[in-house]
Amino acid sequence: MKISRSKRRRMMAAGFTALVVTAGTAFAATNTVADRNAGAGTSVVSGYTVNSVGYEAASLPIYVGRVTFDIQRDVNPLVVDSSNAQVFISLDDGETFYDCSVTAGSASCVVLDPVLFSNVETLDVVAYDLQNSPG
Repeated sequence: MKISRSKRRRMMAAGFTALVVTAGTAFAATNTVADRNAGAGTSVVSGYTVNSVGYEAASLPIYVGRVTFDIQRDVNPLVVDSSNAQVFISLDDGETFYDCSVTAGSASCVVLDPVLFSNVETLDVVAYDLQNSPG
């Protein structure tokens, strides 16, 4: 039986196409994706209340040396402490932040860089609960 040239070309093209499709399917079937977790949740995010702000002079009294204040949570009644919250202050609109130590709701923040009392226009307090703390 003699096969025409055009028919042979069509059969070869169909065979080649079948080979490519089969090979592509084989490679696609070997992908493995590890198990992952995904999800969404909600929680109340509230703030802190700051009271009784005080400024103490540095050794040179034209500079701020320390800032003190009382701090309490707005939602959770647990007393704010360095073990369950992180507290920072800024005296220059958020350019520089200073770490605060907090004991039983009373914060004390040492100002390490000289800041003139005359340059203090705002006090920004940033506070957040530490991860896995009961706060």
